[in-house]
Amino acid sequence: MANFTIKMDLQKMKGVFLTTLTGKTATKRCLCIPIEENHLFVGEKGTYLDLTAIELKDGKYGDTHCIKQNFPKDVYERLSDEEKKNLPIIGNMHELRAKQQKIGAVAQAVDDDLPF
Repeated sequence: MANFTIKMDLQKMKGVFLTTLTGKTATKRCLCIPIEENHLFVGEKGTYLDLTAIELKDGKYGDTHCIKQNFPKDVYERLSDEEKKNLPIIGNMHELRAKQQKIGAVAQAVDDDLPF
């Protein structure tokens, strides 16, 4: 089975914005994604985004699939045909053919007062 590489533009989701959070000892650039507006599922072990990879017949740049978000059935059924057609492609996917690089040492935790 092939390995794939996926690139997603999370800023195509509704209400997403970049911001900078400053604490007492650190400043971090963050991406803020509204949970309800984007139909994310918050579970006990994480927050999930449901996606589908749709195979492309004639993809550009070697892409074999486009990535779109899945929505709960009731939300999807309320969308008009025009709204369904205009749902954003938030990413693309293609087979990973290059040699995989070894991942280096894990970054050490930084002692700051931000919650992550």
